[in-house]
Amino acid sequence: MQRVVEAEIAAPRIAVLSDAVGLTDLASAVAAIAEAGVGSVELTAGPGGHVDASRRDAARVAEAAVAGAGLVTCGLAATGALPLGAPGLHAVVGLARDLGVPFVRVFAPSYLAAGDLDGQVLAARAALVALVAVAGGDVRILLEPAEGTLAPSPELARRVLDGSDEAVGVVYDPANLISEGHLQPSLAVAVLGDLLGHVHVKNRVYERHDGAWAMRYATLADGLVDWPLTVRALDAVGYAGWLSIDHLSDGRVALGRDVEDLWRILAPLDPRADRSSLGQAPTEGRP
Repeated sequence: MQRVVEAEIAAPRIAVLSDAVGLTDLASAVAAIAEAGVGSVELTAGPGGHVDASRRDAARVAEAAVAGAGLVTCGLAATGALPLGAPGLHAVVGLARDLGVPFVRVFAPSYLAAGDLDGQVLAARAALVALVAVAGGDVRILLEPAEGTLAPSPELARRVLDGSDEAVGVVYDPANLISEGHLQPSLAVAVLGDLLGHVHVKNRVYERHDGAWAMRYATLADGLVDWPLTVRALDAVGYAGWLSIDHLSDGRVALGRDVEDLWRILAPLDPRADRSSLGQAPTEGRP
């Protein structure tokens, strides 16, 4: 069993979501990530993801593919088909325990405009409590704010998590917040506080076509998220978790470039850091 403890990995702690590279075969996806010089992968699990958590041999298959590429798994990301309350989500948490990874990323269910808001929040919170029980203290459940869900902002994510303990947290993805709940990075980090458990990295721009606004992914330098400002805000509060690229700026061809761009943004925080250490085991000291 792989056991990844946060303190065992050196920063800059860069990972890539397995879905980001646009390859449906897990072995091919992790090979592409390794070729880009990244040492860690965040595996997608559930319908449409790279790992079928319902299979009895899911952990063995995932471990073999990741280890074969020379990578480690930093965590699992449940696909959007498994929001809080979905029955299959328990299997994903069980898989995370089997793999020995520290977290599972989940989404809140969609907000139902015709429904009772308080009732929807309470239902999502109850589903979260049930997941925490399945995790048994071995895996942290991290809620990712995203547009269209019941928790599109840091504040609303806190509302769903209200009353929970350190077994839960939040994924900070500032590009998700462009649509709903956008906050300046230092304020977003302050709102999340100790709930900040993981960071997703991508950038977006909005363009007007035929009278309607549409989103497209952009490079880290060219989108609406100010990533240098964001990493400084994270550094200011001592964030030492993962920075996981979850969407590429221009398909698989952009993987190497996006990794390099993130490296250039992170490098000023630690002139001692070596690119070869991205996502790998540490030597000593804080990056």
